[in-house]
Amino acid sequence: MFYKITFLLCFWATVCFGQKRIHNFEANIGLDYRTAVSDNLIRDLQVKDSIAFNTDIRDNVATGISARLQGSVLANFFNFRADKRFYWGDTFSAEFQTGTLHNKLKNQNQFWIGYVFYAGLTAQYLLHPNHEIGLQIVPLKFGIDNVSPQLSASNISVKYASKKMFVELGTESRSLSFAGWLVAQTGSPRQYFGQIQFGEKNRIGLKVEYAQNDIKQLTAKDSRFYNIFRSFRVFYGIKL
Repeated sequence: MFYKITFLLCFWATVCFGQKRIHNFEANIGLDYRTAVSDNLIRDLQVKDSIAFNTDIRDNVATGISARLQGSVLANFFNFRADKRFYWGDTFSAEFQTGTLHNKLKNQNQFWIGYVFYAGLTAQYLLHPNHEIGLQIVPLKFGIDNVSPQLSASNISVKYASKKMFVELGTESRSLSFAGWLVAQTGSPRQYFGQIQFGEKNRIGLKVEYAQNDIKQLTAKDSRFYNIFRSFRVFYGIKL
């Protein structure tokens, strides 16, 4: 995994700062706050219909700083425009978090580090020189924040941008890649996210993520899932 991360960082460092043909580049740094509470009893069928149960319990709170870089690789070299108003291209993002994690179950503080990567497609339509709407689909998102369970996700979001404001709202499957956002979630809760940014080139923003489920045990052979995941990120950065 380390060599993949190194390759991605080196590649983005050489291409992302030339984003001129598609308005999909941003770089920011901010304050990060994340919580995760889980109390799951997971049924595991064994040989001869015997049943074993695995428990997944957590109560974590993490605070720290995070840095995020988003860009378009192919769109940096090609102009994917169907006409003067509609354009599309790829989108890539990398985010790193670090700080302090408090494990409430053990009453321990520890060093916190995490990462998230995603790759997808974005399409945008220019309503007016200063107003555009867009749709973004991310079939591949993976990451480990060491607060909530490991991510292998997919999401879809709608976007609106003006000269001095950007708004995005979306939904995400936390455990299914590609078209997982279409599938109703059972054990792993569906996640919702939104962000708003203000400013023209220098931007201040807020991003919120939220996921919850409460599936109660019905019989001795059923599983039980209780999860609440939250994250809040306030950041400052640039957009081209």
